[in-house]
Amino acid sequence: MEFEPQTQQDPLKHMLGNSLRLRTDDPAPPMPAQLCSDLQAHFAPAQAAPVAAVTSRSWWARVTTAFSHPGWAASAVAVVALGVLGPQFLHPSEPAAESFRGEGGGEVASIPVLLVGGPDSAMLQLTEAGDLEARSLKSLASAEAAAAEGNPKVIVDFTEGRIQAIAADGRVVHESPLPTDASQLSISIADAVSRL
Repeated sequence: MEFEPQTQQDPLKHMLGNSLRLRTDDPAPPMPAQLCSDLQAHFAPAQAAPVAAVTSRSWWARVTTAFSHPGWAASAVAVVALGVLGPQFLHPSEPAAESFRGEGGGEVASIPVLLVGGPDSAMLQLTEAGDLEARSLKSLASAEAAAAEGNPKVIVDFTEGRIQAIAADGRVVHESPLPTDASQLSISIADAVSRL
């Protein structure tokens, strides 16, 4: 059966009719001119976007960026906590061999401050000021009673108007007059204590 296209058909039907292979010996219809280039463009691998130029940063900027990460803060807290608490957990029964006050870390003996012949208000003023320990203050009636106390000591003698710091061997290492301003009394006593 031969296919004879009619001439009255519209052009699309005519074109489709001519493109069909009706017999095995018929040649294939011609390929449209732009089909090959259209298919290559469609199935070609996508071209990579152009890479932006990498700007180099200074080493300081890289270090600051790394340390600004929250993980660094967490690890720093963990290292400090382990460094401080680790030895206490490993050896809880051992006393501290050293403290910020030096070897031993035991309690420091307080130096007695003996007030001789002073008004009761002086004792009260020194206690309320809080500059000196209340347990180190002692009021005595006479200089002989102060001399009988053990050494080292600080004697605040209101009758003679002087402050003396006496070392453990009994020698006077510091002597100063009583201040005229009562508010400076605790400072003068602290100065005498510091010289022992």
